Amino acid sequence: MKITLTLFVLFFGLVGASCPDGSRCPDDESSTCCRAKSGYSCCPLPNAVCCDNGVYCCPAGMSCNLKDGTCVHHLTATPNTTSDYSSGTENYGEHTCPDRKHKCSDDSTCCLISPSLYGCCPYRDAVCCSDNEHCCPPGSTCNLAETRCDLALVPTTPNFHTVCPGGEFVCPEA
Repeated sequence: MKITLTLFVLFFGLVGASCPDGSRCPDDESSTCCRAKSGYSCCPLPNAVCCDNGVYCCPAGMSCNLKDGTCVHHLTATPNTTSDYSSGTENYGEHTCPDRKHKCSDDSTCCLISPSLYGCCPYRDAVCCSDNEHCCPPGSTCNLAETRCDLALVPTTPNFHTVCPGGEFVCPEA
C-alpha cells in the first residue's frame, strides 16, 4: 500500500512538468525548458533552440551564435510567384502583392525580386532582403555579407517553479 501511494504521488506530482528535474516553466505551451548551469531555465519561446551556455535561446529553426550574440538562420531564397493573377479576384488563403498582379498564400510574404516582379517568401511577416533575392523570418535582419539572417539572442529566465509531491508549486519545508 505504501509503495502504491508513493508511486501515485510521484507520477501525479510530475505530470505536466516540462523539465527533466521535475520543475516546470510558467506556460508549457509557449515556453521551452532549457538546461542551465545549475538546473533548468525557461525560454519564453515555444519549441526553442537552447544555447549551449544555458543563458540564451533562439526561435525554432535558428541556431545560437554566442560569439556575435545572435540567433542565426540561413538566408531563404525568395521564389517567383507561380502565376500572374490579372483577374483581380482573390481566393481564400491568399493575398495580393503590391503590384496587384501577383498573389501569395496568407502564410507567406510578397517580396520584390525584380523591378516589376514579386516572389513569395515562405514566412508570414517576413523581412525582404535588399538584394531582392532572399528573405528572413520576422524580427530578424538580413546579413548579406555573411549570407544569414540575424536576430538578437533571447535571454532565458531562472526556473523557480518546482513541482513538489502532489503537484504543488510551493514545497512544504522538510
